[in-house]
Amino acid sequence: MNQKILPAISNYKMLEKFIKTDLEYCVVMNFPLIQLYRICKMIYENDKKCIVHIDLIKGLASNEYGAEFLIDNYKVSGVISIHPSVIKMAHKKKCISIQRIFIIDSLSLNRSISIAKKCKPDYIELLPGYSYEVEKAIHKEINVPLIGGGLISTVEMVDRCLENGLAAVTSSEPSVWSVR
Repeated sequence: MNQKILPAISNYKMLEKFIKTDLEYCVVMNFPLIQLYRICKMIYENDKKCIVHIDLIKGLASNEYGAEFLIDNYKVSGVISIHPSVIKMAHKKKCISIQRIFIIDSLSLNRSISIAKKCKPDYIELLPGYSYEVEKAIHKEINVPLIGGGLISTVEMVDRCLENGLAAVTSSEPSVWSVR
């Protein structure tokens, strides 16, 4: 993935905006499973790729079986999850794996690092996105590109995250999708 902004798509209006961009990847979330096949098909028909946030798809189990179902049947390019079993299945199926971690205190940071060491995701998504201050502590323990997510809504916020070592950011704010 060679993209600094990952649009987070949670409705059809955002999907239409994403399709009009020159970005290749997006994150799909908050859709019911029954709509997901159509969403993925629209994305692929426009020569784009989707990474599905499996924990935020209504009606889909966020475990290794849900991941296997998405990868095999919907041909998704990758998955995001807090669950190590999902990350491991993505590896097994040769898909992009993004482990989402919530940094609320040093205990959650240390626990997340320990889990990431075991399941070896391709990327780690930090929440909140402004948690880039802990980027050095995470890289000291595990060398995985970091993505900032959550509450990133301005160009200045995107710039600050990227300037402070994050590989990319996810954002549901279309006005920042054109940042390079």
